Amino acid sequence: MRRAGALAVLACAGCLSTQINSAQSPAADFSRLRTWSWYEFPASDQPKGISVDQETLRHIRGVVESELAAKGYPKAGSEAPDFLVSTVAVIGRSLDAQTGSSTLGYGWGHSYMVGTGETMSFDAGTLLIDVLDARSRELLWRGSATGAVDPERPPEKREARIKEVVHDVMERFPPRK
Repeated sequence: MRRAGALAVLACAGCLSTQINSAQSPAADFSRLRTWSWYEFPASDQPKGISVDQETLRHIRGVVESELAAKGYPKAGSEAPDFLVSTVAVIGRSLDAQTGSSTLGYGWGHSYMVGTGETMSFDAGTLLIDVLDARSRELLWRGSATGAVDPERPPEKREARIKEVVHDVMERFPPRK
């Protein structure tokens, strides 16, 4: 009986495992970043079938806003922001992202550029938080967490999990030298 209980605990621990990753552009100067705004995908480039319901998306965005404010990054008012933030929650199917250049860039459709011609796959349940240069729209930083968003969880448990995971991802922004 003791062995069965130990196996159940191990199996459950695997369900909760989250892998946090981040990457940055080698050319990015994070010291110049002060204010930010949300990046809104053009209607023609909206990711199809991979994002969460609007309530969960609002919660993710609210937690990201709180984390950025706690780090001293106010949301831009009427002035132009220094950087843009985008969030994508991969739900229901995986997202394959293929790069189209040898530099960090950004774009939906045929490319979600992150490196040197490689294809990156993001599993269902992955949360991506991207920071883009507001002028050039180049990707400066990406944080990701696997197993972050589970639409099958009750809303209160899902929200608590998102808060924890977003905090863990945002601990890596801005990157330390």
